[in-house]
Amino acid sequence: MNLKEEKKTILEYFRTGNYQEALNKGKQLLKKDLNDPNLYNIIGLAYLQLGDIDNSIINFENSLKLLPGSLSTISNIANAYKKKFDYAKAEEFYLLALKKGPNYLNNLVNFANFKMDINQVSECINIYKKVLTINSENHLIYFNLATAYKALGNFEETKANAEKALKLKPDFTVADKLISSVTTYTNESKHFLKLKKDILNVNIKSKSKFYLHFALAKAYFDNRQFTEFFNQMELGNKLKRESINYDAKKDLNLFNNIKLLFTNANIKNLENVKNTKKLIFVLGMPRSGTSLVEQIISSHSKVFGAGELPFLLNSFLKKLHSLEGNNQNNFFSDFEEISENYNTQTSILNSSDQITLDKSPLNFLLIGFIRILFPQSKVIHVKRGSKDTCFSCYKNLFDHGLNFTYNKKELAFFYNSYDDLMQFWNKKLGNFIYTINYENLVNDSKSEIKKVLNFCNLEFEEKCLNFYKNKSPIKTLSALQVRKEIYQDSIKSYKLFDSDLSDIFNNLKS
Repeated sequence: MNLKEEKKTILEYFRTGNYQEALNKGKQLLKKDLNDPNLYNIIGLAYLQLGDIDNSIINFENSLKLLPGSLSTISNIANAYKKKFDYAKAEEFYLLALKKGPNYLNNLVNFANFKMDINQVSECINIYKKVLTINSENHLIYFNLATAYKALGNFEETKANAEKALKLKPDFTVADKLISSVTTYTNESKHFLKLKKDILNVNIKSKSKFYLHFALAKAYFDNRQFTEFFNQMELGNKLKRESINYDAKKDLNLFNNIKLLFTNANIKNLENVKNTKKLIFVLGMPRSGTSLVEQIISSHSKVFGAGELPFLLNSFLKKLHSLEGNNQNNFFSDFEEISENYNTQTSILNSSDQITLDKSPLNFLLIGFIRILFPQSKVIHVKRGSKDTCFSCYKNLFDHGLNFTYNKKELAFFYNSYDDLMQFWNKKLGNFIYTINYENLVNDSKSEIKKVLNFCNLEFEEKCLNFYKNKSPIKTLSALQVRKEIYQDSIKSYKLFDSDLSDIFNNLKS
C-alpha cells in the first residue's frame, strides 16, 4: 500500500468513528512523512475526539506551521480551545479564521456554536443568518438556529426553523422533539398528526425513534390522553436507555468518594480566603426548579445569569474519577489553579461588576469544593418533592448527559444518593447553603423570593417577582415554563401515575 492509499485508510477510520485506529495509523505514517499538514490535522482531530485536547492542539499547530493560513486548521484549533473551555483563545482563533476567510462556512458555523455556548445568543443568530446566505440547504443550520431562538423565547421562529430542518431531512426526528417542547397540542394539531404517522414509519431507525416517542408523549399529555402518554414515555425511555452506556455503580462510587474526601477534611484551613469573586451557585436535582430560581435571581439589577457553566463540574469530575483507594493526600493541592481558571472563564462571560450566577444543577456534587474555592459565594439548593422531581426527570428527554434518568430504578438510586449527599453537606457546612423549597416558592412567591434575595445580600426588586419578563437566554428544558408566571400545576403532578411509577417511588428513601 502506497502513502496515498494509507492516508485514505486513515481518513476512512476517522469517518467511521474509529478514532483510536486513525490515531495509531496516523502516528505510524508520520514516521514516513513528517511534512504532510493534512496528516497532522487528522491526528489532531482524532486526539480531539478522544478527549486529549493538549495533543490535538500540538498537532494542529504542527499542521499550521507546514501550511500557514489554513482556514480549516485555524478553526480546528479554535474548536480545541473551546473544548478546553479556554474561551479567550478559542475566540482569538475563530476571529483569525474569520479575518482570513469571511465566508468560510465551517468556521462560521463553529463560531456561531461558540457564541451559543457563551450565551451570546443574538450574535449566534446573526452569524447563522449569514451562513444561510451561503448555504440554505443544510438541515443542521436551521436546527441550530431554531435552538437559539428557543433560548431567547422566540418560539414561533423555533418552530419555523425546525420545520425547515425537517423539510430538508424528514427523518431528523430531534427537530420533532424540539417542536414538541414549544408546542401546546390539541387533537387537531398538524404536528401531532405527523408524529402519529411518523412513529409507524418503518424506515425511521430505532435510534431516532426515541425522539418521536418523547414528542408524542408530550402531545398526548397536553391532550390529557394519559394512557397513551405513559406508553410513549415508557417506549422513549426504553429506547434511549438502550442507546447509551451508563454504569450506575460509577455514580455510586463518585458520591462515596466525595463524602470520604470531606468526612475528616478541615475545610476552614483549606479555604481560599484571597478569592473574593462575587458568585451565586444555584443547584439541585435536575427538574427541581433550578431554572425558575435562576430566572428570579438573575432578574435582579446586580446579578448576571451565566446559565449552566460546565467548568467546575468538568474540572472536578476528572480529578474525582482518577481517585483510587485512599490516594487522597494531594487531592486538594491544585485547587488554586482550578479557581483561577474558573475566574478567567466566567470573566469572559461577565466583564461587568455584577454578581455572576452559575446555574448548574449537578454542582450539588461540589458544594464542599465551592466552599474551599469561593468561600464568599452564595449556594442556593433548590429542593422539590422527590416524586415530582423523579417523575419530571423520567418524562423528559435531555439534550445531553443525565443518563441516570432513563431507567426507573437507576433514577431512584441516583435521587437517594443526591439526597444523602445533601444531608451530608448540610451537616458539614451548615448555613453556607440556603435551601429553598420549590413548593413554598410556588405557594408564597413574594415571601420566598425576599428570603432568597436576603441570603444573597440583595435588596428586593419588583423585577424579581416579574421574572418571566426577563429576556436572558434559557437553554434548558424549562425555557417555555419559566417565561410564564408561576403556576401550581407542577405540584403533585405525579399523582395520576402513582402506581405506574412504583419502580421509582418504592425505591425512594424520602
